[in-house]
Amino acid sequence: MKKQKTAAAALVMAIALTGLTACGSSNNAENNAGAANTGAANTGAATEPAANTAANAGAADNAGADAGNMPEKPAELTIWPDDNADSVATITDITKKYTEKTGIKVNVKPVKMNDQQQILSLDGPAGKGPDLFYQPGIGNLVLKGLVQPVKAEQAVLDSYTPEALKALSQDGQLYGLPFVTETYALFYNKKLVPTAPATIADLEKLAQEQTDAKKQTYGFLFEGINFYYAWAFMGGNDGYIFKQTDAGGYDVNDIGLNKEGAVKGVQLIQDWFKKRLSA
Repeated sequence: MKKQKTAAAALVMAIALTGLTACGSSNNAENNAGAANTGAANTGAATEPAANTAANAGAADNAGADAGNMPEKPAELTIWPDDNADSVATITDITKKYTEKTGIKVNVKPVKMNDQQQILSLDGPAGKGPDLFYQPGIGNLVLKGLVQPVKAEQAVLDSYTPEALKALSQDGQLYGLPFVTETYALFYNKKLVPTAPATIADLEKLAQEQTDAKKQTYGFLFEGINFYYAWAFMGGNDGYIFKQTDAGGYDVNDIGLNKEGAVKGVQLIQDWFKKRLSA
């Protein structure tokens, strides 16, 4: 099992650029600890810092704001993408097309994703932060007051799944738009396995037939001790990290990692190791 990441098409980045507008930061003291976890995929977000006052004249609120309420068109925008070379190249190409279409200059300044929060905590309040930056979730950013709500036309919001938008929302406020979707993919060799296993039972049967631990050959390989991959089996058995409330939030006092669904998934993985069917 491997991780598969799909970068959004050019249209998505264009949407992210045109769909953001500056407004007062609506900070609160609650951390949406589980919002970024949708069970099947993690979403990366293009978000806007709370201290940034630049805005795009084409943006509208979720219900479709009156054009007269829109702020002035900015002369330029600044983006902090992660410093991955492929991502930077893609974003740079997209922003060139955006500039040609809108006349708005876009400064692309790569900053390592893991360094962005610390740098933003200093640059944001000083007014030196970016208009957009890339982070895998928003709970901690909202708690620290480093982002402000995003306003986008309904047509823009409709282009995303509800789950993706929920992962970047807190207390009913949307703080970012998805830019990258990342999930699992199962690769198999058709010369050895003509048909991919459809059930866990099929997978175990395949592993038994194709595994020879002495020769270091296995019918199924995945990082069983890596929570990112193990969660597929835990969450797939109705396990959860924090219990979701009726209001759509999370009860941080109700942790589900030691409850039936999650435990069942872990025991399944543990059983594969005991039987030496996986490595």
